[in-house]
Amino acid sequence: MSTHNQTASRAAADGLSAVQAQRIGMALGKALRHAEHAQPLGHDIGERLRIARQQAMAAHQLALLRQQQSSTAAAQPAARRAAAWWKRTLALLPLAAVGAGVMFTQGAVSNDGASELAQTDTRILAQELPPSAWSDPGFQQFLKNQRIALPAAPSPQQRSQ
Repeated sequence: MSTHNQTASRAAADGLSAVQAQRIGMALGKALRHAEHAQPLGHDIGERLRIARQQAMAAHQLALLRQQQSSTAAAQPAARRAAAWWKRTLALLPLAAVGAGVMFTQGAVSNDGASELAQTDTRILAQELPPSAWSDPGFQQFLKNQRIALPAAPSPQQRSQ
């Protein structure tokens, strides 16, 4: 992690506001300028001052970034927000087209053709079958596969009546 990021996290952890950080930074800068002309400071004091100044500058930069982010969101023009609304609305357009297509195809495809075929099948199946159809082994197998009960063959007594 870089020194800048470390100082920024320390300043944020210390809870310094932007104004406080700026005042501390200015005071430290002034003290450092005076210290250059005065007697040399010890190494540990110089390091403390350097770190404190970095923390103050990092806190100031963080405060500036927060201020810029909040002002950018508030300054967004109404036209841009309206354009975003239209983009969301236009994103739903393909879904509406699919729905309209489904409704159109349901209206266009009628059940007339299916009902005509069903009536034709009913007429064909309602007719009497020739005796050769009943003796056909393929027809017998078809009826078994379809689980259609075969009519009972009339007994000789019923035929004579």
